[in-house]
Amino acid sequence: WAFALARSGAGRMHPAGPRGQWVPCRTVFRVLLHSDHYTLVACTPLTGRPHQIRRHAKLAGHPVVGDRRYGSTRSLRYLKERAGFARLGLHAYGLDLPRPDRTDRQVVLSGSPPRAILQLLGRDGGPSEAAVADTLGELADPRRWPGHSAHP
Repeated sequence: WAFALARSGAGRMHPAGPRGQWVPCRTVFRVLLHSDHYTLVACTPLTGRPHQIRRHAKLAGHPVVGDRRYGSTRSLRYLKERAGFARLGLHAYGLDLPRPDRTDRQVVLSGSPPRAILQLLGRDGGPSEAAVADTLGELADPRRWPGHSAHP
């Protein structure tokens, strides 16, 4: 996604933020798995605006599941009442951190997404938890992350 964003968004109606304050921003993503209505993606923000992944997803027409700020009230109501899902469907699986005192980087993995996210996918005709685990296992190597480039 390459939508220009202001430093801060203005909610679901104007996620890019105030016009005139926009700067170029990029988020790369890769579809990992999907169910009948939901898609599990791996995202890498290449720039650093607040809520960048959430704002870019909304501008692309695919807001993050359960997003109270950028999602629709209709979908939030459905998720809570029909699917028992009352959280933001966003999870930081891994971070690739530069080390200021060295030339290498530190990769920190958090593990599997929260069970509620996996259950939402599974109940919606999605993959088994084992299939999700296999797919996420591929992401243990940061070179497989979307937008990865060789590090010095």
